[in-house]
Amino acid sequence: MNTFIPGTAESRYAISFNGDMHLAALDRIHRLHYALWEDQFGTTREHPIGEWDIEIIGDLLYVLNDALFNEIRDMALEMGDDSISSVEPYLRMAKEAERAIECNKLVDKARDRQRKAGTEESREAYQAKVDALAALPDEDAIPLLKALLGKGEA
Repeated sequence: MNTFIPGTAESRYAISFNGDMHLAALDRIHRLHYALWEDQFGTTREHPIGEWDIEIIGDLLYVLNDALFNEIRDMALEMGDDSISSVEPYLRMAKEAERAIECNKLVDKARDRQRKAGTEESREAYQAKVDALAALPDEDAIPLLKALLGKGEA
């Protein structure tokens, strides 16, 4: 049974900032899901479900499920709720992405410094250092790249 939780105009206004975006996405998912059901399983269906239809239904259900999953995760993130199963992997991946971005920027800075090295010999030596650090896992490479860049060698 649906329940209505009474609130205030102020609380509804605050929720509406992000809530409208989520409501629109959830409504779109619902419309597509309902249209799929009606087309394939409703009383107006006039043809048997063929192999092609089964593949399309599977793909559509997968896309709709993925969209629903993402909306639930985004809403949980906005509310600061980590009890939803998709939040922890998302946060872990976001941290890994931040490290990857930081590492790539440091490697780019080191490559710029490498190109500006005065001699071919110093460029090759610096390149060997940068290549070795770039081959390390991000969490290991970042402090070493920072140290290398901090030395100002080239």
